[in-house]
Amino acid sequence: MIKTAVSKFVLGTSTAYDTELPRQCPICSGFGAPTVTNKQNIQKRGISEFMAILEFYCHACDTCFYGIYDFHLPTDKSALFGRLLITIPNALNTPLPEFVQTVSPRAAKLYEGAENALSHGYEDLSGTGFRNAMEILMVDYGLKVIGIEESKLLNKQKGRKLKDLFHLIKEVLPTVQLQNSADVVRILGNDYTHYYVEYSDKDIKILKRYLDIMITMLEGDYMSRYPEYKRKE
Repeated sequence: MIKTAVSKFVLGTSTAYDTELPRQCPICSGFGAPTVTNKQNIQKRGISEFMAILEFYCHACDTCFYGIYDFHLPTDKSALFGRLLITIPNALNTPLPEFVQTVSPRAAKLYEGAENALSHGYEDLSGTGFRNAMEILMVDYGLKVIGIEESKLLNKQKGRKLKDLFHLIKEVLPTVQLQNSADVVRILGNDYTHYYVEYSDKDIKILKRYLDIMITMLEGDYMSRYPEYKRKE
């Protein structure tokens, strides 16, 4: 997701609305305040609700991008608020290390889907997706890279089904640091996945940050197992 800030913006001829304006370019990732070069209402849903598209110019990369907005009247406010729904090109996604795609294409796809859900405001879907991506990546890494026997990861009482995530983390991940990072993703991800919520102050940013930390540590482990250059014996 790109960085945004709420500022007053004149959409029509004189009225200024609180509007979520980008402070980062989705193309070059440069920070700043892109200039609005064009604006157009695209759909009206009554006097107090409408959608609009804004064209922005990024001074860092000399390129234009677009933002689609929903202007509506929040229940707790007396004035319209412009919410940024999506940028075109779409909001920046976190680039995954190459090893993720190599070891677990399914996890890479889940991670990308979770980011896209988050950029559209679907936090619960995103939290569930990041948790799922972590589990799939962890199991694939254990089987394909570490070389753990599949039988050790299965719940023997349930046939060909994995153990619960709590036990899988201890079984697969080789360091306490990796286990701790995965546990944060598991604990917060459970709250996004299941009916009852244990942590009412859960934060998707914290969940994603610890998943990214885990991926970074796994990347270091992977690169050390498969170095690009080896000593000659």
